[in-house]
Amino acid sequence: MRRLSDFVYLFLHFCSRWMLRILYPSTEVDRLDHANIKGPYILSGNHPNTLIDPLFVGIFLSQRLHFMAHAGLFQNKLMARFLAFAGVVPIARAKDRAAGMEVDNNASFSKVYELLERGEVLYIAPEGGSELERKLRPLKSGLARLALQAEAQCDWQLGLKILPAVINYESPSGAFSRAYVRYAPPIVVADWRERFEKDPTATTRAFTQAVRERMESRLIQTQDKVEEHTLRALERSLQNDRPLSVAHHHERVRQLLVGLRALPATESTALSQQAAAYEAGLQQARLNDLSLSDHPRRGYSPGLVLGFPIFLYGWVNHWLLLGIIKLVERMAGIIANYRSTLRGLVGVIFLPLVYLLQSWLFGHFFSGSWSWVYLFSLPVTGLFALAYWTTYRPAFAALHRGKASAELTVLRTELRGVADRMLG
Repeated sequence: MRRLSDFVYLFLHFCSRWMLRILYPSTEVDRLDHANIKGPYILSGNHPNTLIDPLFVGIFLSQRLHFMAHAGLFQNKLMARFLAFAGVVPIARAKDRAAGMEVDNNASFSKVYELLERGEVLYIAPEGGSELERKLRPLKSGLARLALQAEAQCDWQLGLKILPAVINYESPSGAFSRAYVRYAPPIVVADWRERFEKDPTATTRAFTQAVRERMESRLIQTQDKVEEHTLRALERSLQNDRPLSVAHHHERVRQLLVGLRALPATESTALSQQAAAYEAGLQQARLNDLSLSDHPRRGYSPGLVLGFPIFLYGWVNHWLLLGIIKLVERMAGIIANYRSTLRGLVGVIFLPLVYLLQSWLFGHFFSGSWSWVYLFSLPVTGLFALAYWTTYRPAFAALHRGKASAELTVLRTELRGVADRMLG
């Protein structure tokens, strides 16, 4: 049983790596040395993007990762068995119990304590739920209680650590976007022994706050939707005109946010209205900011021309797969923060089936001996098409530049001027 569980985990780990590489081809990791330490430890992650979040922080680890997940995922018996093989431990939240979901939390916690005593790594999302927001919501105290209790029942000799980890998505639900995974220095649970033995309740609150501070300091934290939309307009125009690497863009956005909050209330309100008007104008004209930008790759280049035939071959041969993904997405009618998860799962399931079907059809209509060559060409040209599109997309977007009205161009110029002043 253990070997089967390990096999399922390794298979999911392999699929997750490739799925995330396709969905987020430009990903950077900060301080991976904090993560690849000797267990036991608990990985505490933010949770804006449903099932994608634990995959992201887990695929870079050298140790196997176990998970705690809400009881709703275990209601189907087949799914429950699969999740158990994958190392997922169920937990019933208050709202799960109110909905009639029965899970023995005592047995689940016993399983968790057993894993930690064996030196394993556990993932917990202490926000308690997933919302597509660029901010850290209040943390539940369950992580602190579990960690402190685990050390206490081992007479503070367990050696347990909490590793805060966060993911900054530039476009969580967008295809072929970028992400910045950041690991904070670990918190040694045993260091809190004296405080816990004097006042467990106050120590639990303080411990939770300590975890929050390490996570929050590594995130872009917007206060509300108005600030979020305004910041998005500013950072997007800057990145499209002066592209930076993931980490450097992240720091630039943090500077923008500081500048945005320093504006007087009247200027801030006017800027938000400009950003909203610009976004509405783009939607009405069916354009995106990249079309109006001065991106360094907006013009023609030898790579753009020479690579186009291979890109076209790769895109055409993945048209069926992309169509299936879009069809399932439309039929499911899911909310935005499940979009990346659905795309990845559908892709993992249907990609080998589509490849085999297309190879069979190729062999049926052409020479069967060439069908193997065709089959091997699919993943190679597919990855090339992805790299080509993410590299030369500005050149294709610039073809629609003439559709922009003068008013839209002026709005963008004013927004860029404000962003430049904020950065000094």
